[in-house]
Amino acid sequence: MQAIFQHATTNSQLNRLQAGSYPMLRRRLALLATILAAFAQNAVGAAIEHEFLAIDEGLANLLHIDERNPSKNWIVPTGHPQARDLQLIGGGRVLIGHDAGYTEFDITTGKVAKDVANYKGVTSVRRLPGGHTLLAGANLDGEKSVVVLEVDTATP
Repeated sequence: MQAIFQHATTNSQLNRLQAGSYPMLRRRLALLATILAAFAQNAVGAAIEHEFLAIDEGLANLLHIDERNPSKNWIVPTGHPQARDLQLIGGGRVLIGHDAGYTEFDITTGKVAKDVANYKGVTSVRRLPGGHTLLAGANLDGEKSVVVLEVDTATP
């Protein structure tokens, strides 16, 4: 495991960033909802059916919704608080980042394929093309700042 980026952020900088980003986020979400509603029907007026994954951070659940075939729907607990990051990583799996690390789920069944929970303070994860995983967060791996770690997925 190697810290590849480290940056100390003062509380006042972090507070300004958080306070300033919520109104913009709300506006972007409202715009996205309007666009999605406009495209919710095709040219002849028939409803479009979707298949998607979603995270319910409040209830700590991962959901798979298939409007074409509801028998394929499932809801599973993420197993960790603050699950908020989602990435399709191939092989029929989805990577979910959470406060303690990350979990990989099988998209078809919702079963846990891999669970790494060796950290505290993870805010984001990304699988890299070479197979390693980036974890970003505060005070990770003994550091007292904002840290990005690159970990080998073969060894948590």
